[in-house]
Amino acid sequence: MNMIAAVSNRGLMRFKLYKGALNGAIFIDFMTRLVRDAKQKVFLIAGDPRVHPATFDKSSGAVQEWLAHHKDEIEIFTLPADPPEHPPDQYRNNDLKQTINNKPPARTRDDPVATTSSIL
Repeated sequence: MNMIAAVSNRGLMRFKLYKGALNGAIFIDFMTRLVRDAKQKVFLIAGDPRVHPATFDKSSGAVQEWLAHHKDEIEIFTLPADPPEHPPDQYRNNDLKQTINNKPPARTRDDPVATTSSIL
């Protein structure tokens, strides 16, 4: 199980849980959800693009095409490879991991998803 998430400047968090590797289709679905509820243009600050180059690379076909059609709704900026501060989602990830590690072990495949969703 993996997660993609965004934290607004007001502390509102949006997240998506998914299986497998992050790809353009998952990223586009996540961005679609972000702009759907936004009352103004979304400025998405993404982590190091080297982590998921096919997803964050503005030259990747599907993501680039989607962004071109939604340029009035969303714009992506990327952090440098070694930012001077940890982005807010890193703190959230650490809290999430610590909380999950303090819970009883998962008994089914759905347990981690339910636990993660309830914590977030």
